[in-house]
Amino acid sequence: MRLLLLTQAVEPSAAVLPALSLLPHHVRILPAQATALLDAPPADAVLVDGRRDLPQVRGLTRLIRQTGVDSPLLIVVTEGGLPALQWDWGVDEFILDTAGPAEVEARLRLAITRGGTAADDAQTGEAVRLLEESGCFEVAESPRYLEITAKGCTKGTGLSRLYEMLGLTKADAVAFGDSGNDLSMADHAGLFVAMGNAEPAVKERAGRHLVKSIVDS
Repeated sequence: MRLLLLTQAVEPSAAVLPALSLLPHHVRILPAQATALLDAPPADAVLVDGRRDLPQVRGLTRLIRQTGVDSPLLIVVTEGGLPALQWDWGVDEFILDTAGPAEVEARLRLAITRGGTAADDAQTGEAVRLLEESGCFEVAESPRYLEITAKGCTKGTGLSRLYEMLGLTKADAVAFGDSGNDLSMADHAGLFVAMGNAEPAVKERAGRHLVKSIVDS
């Protein structure tokens, strides 16, 4: 792949995203400015160094998106920076700066093929295979989504962590779900409620159902 990395750091690309040094991609480093893309060579993806100064990075990614860049836009962030990311940043995908080669390769391929045609299915399947073989991730697929999580991390474990942070217990929580990836919350909430349009397995697990789904309402 041909990658453009926008960064203000006076460092090689391996310092921004170490896993890149282990992958056979051509990486060109440019200043973290939208104007740097005006004379940039064609690229399969654009990466923005978002490890520091997130407000400035947010302005940069939004400006890049507004200029009509066709290549997928990915942001490299630290784990501490993840909560700041929002949909209006205009990025297609994020990559943790500590991510291993398998995860980086998979996220790059998914970002590039997202929104493509059926001809891209093979590349998406290869990305999923890389993630599963790494032993560090779990992948759930359906016609509506492709969900990638760290092994052992679910919505249910996320609830448990939230209880610890807020000083609550499962008895204080009501969880709503409609898909298989919501089932883990059933064991971590005082009440688990299925939406009216939920999958059969979710309705079976729930203690009660809502009359209407979000779509109907």
